[in-house]
Amino acid sequence: MVAPYSIVVPVHNEAGVLPQTLPSLLDAADGDAELVFICNGCRDASAEILRTALAGRGRVARVEEVAAASKTAALNLGDGLCSVFPRFYLDADVRVPAGCFEVLAAALGDADLVAPRIRFDMARATGCSQAIARVWLALPHAQEAAFHHLVGLSRTGRSRWQSFPDILGDDIFMEAKTPANRRRIVHETSIETAIPRTFFGWVRVRSRWRRGERELARMGLAVPRQGGQKARLLAMLASPRSVWGAAAFVLVRLLAEPLSRRAQQGWFTDRSFR
Repeated sequence: MVAPYSIVVPVHNEAGVLPQTLPSLLDAADGDAELVFICNGCRDASAEILRTALAGRGRVARVEEVAAASKTAALNLGDGLCSVFPRFYLDADVRVPAGCFEVLAAALGDADLVAPRIRFDMARATGCSQAIARVWLALPHAQEAAFHHLVGLSRTGRSRWQSFPDILGDDIFMEAKTPANRRRIVHETSIETAIPRTFFGWVRVRSRWRRGERELARMGLAVPRQGGQKARLLAMLASPRSVWGAAAFVLVRLLAEPLSRRAQQGWFTDRSFR
């Protein structure tokens, strides 16, 4: 039977989190969906955990291992192993609820790039980190332009480029290659991912994001921006209820800028919450 959609999951040393996120993915994915896990540069038991979980489930699923630690290389390999659209690209540390893929697939009927709303697991984060997370979620980017962690592409959307280039910001690359009127955040469904445990975890995440933006600009692609960010942040700075979180959010950006100019090789994954 032809699968209704394909899911590509790059995996890099995720043995510590797969037992928490993999069950939700397997429950959420249609029984005929193509599932492709690409373990790249793994030095842990990620591949073994995946193969054990997938054994005997009667679904179109495979686990591949490659030596090089590269998310974009994993995406390209996964693309080559998939045969159907829509296609979803999922981070391994994300919890996906039942019905999520079907809702996103339906939204791709009149869009080429979709993503669900993002919810944050803040249970193990410091109070400062939680305050930063609440500011992030309240900004226009999070509400209308956060194509992160799980994105879906139509066949037309994926045809706008050949291979993923060797860059950090694969998510903003997909966004930049898709016309604004063909991108949509689907508010009817959501995913959950953990936030950095500490303030400095946010600094590292932000520095990686800025590296990705500069790489995109060097390729001649416009860095996606969401209107109203500055005005909303200024309003939060002016409010006694949100001023401390907003101030911490601004400080994260200031400290991340010089850090982002340092060279980085291979994967970046914030593991402070694990």
